[in-house]
Amino acid sequence: MSATAIRCSSASGQGEVVNRPHSALQDLVERLRKGDSTALEPLIEATRGMASRLAYSIVHDHYRSEDVLQDVYVTVYQKIGQLREPAAFNAWFTRIIVNRCRSELKRSQDLLSEDEEETADPRSDSMHTRLEVRDALQELVRADRVVLVLREMLELSYEEIAETLGVPVGTVRSRIFNARQRLLKLIQKGRSLS
Repeated sequence: MSATAIRCSSASGQGEVVNRPHSALQDLVERLRKGDSTALEPLIEATRGMASRLAYSIVHDHYRSEDVLQDVYVTVYQKIGQLREPAAFNAWFTRIIVNRCRSELKRSQDLLSEDEEETADPRSDSMHTRLEVRDALQELVRADRVVLVLREMLELSYEEIAETLGVPVGTVRSRIFNARQRLLKLIQKGRSLS
């Protein structure tokens, strides 16, 4: 049996990678599809870290991302029967998160909410670089931000991103290339202003 890495939420709220049998998440999905509501809590625990990072990276507000996730898990519970193949859960789940975040942003018309302040030493080179990237990401249009988050932060394959967004793989590759170029220009622009 092959193993896969599943990001789980720890007590600190940070996702940690746990190696579990490849079918563990699929088993939870299948149990939910068959009406076993006791599978919902373990499914939430297994997906919470990744889902939180993705939602926050799109809406840029912890409270709003938590609201989004509540809606996402209700949707998953209500519509899990529509998922034909448990193996396709990750792409289906990611698509629900992205679409719900888009709806939230459209509803509020607040594309760039304020981030919580970082508590690390601002003089640190790595912290400074992370802040530059975060600020530049926030300046990107939503479509660029989404493809970069899916690829660079969630480390999804081009195929998984294509399935999630409902576009061809070639389109994903092009969007990621162009988004990276725009991100780099914004970072360089920010450095020239400081």
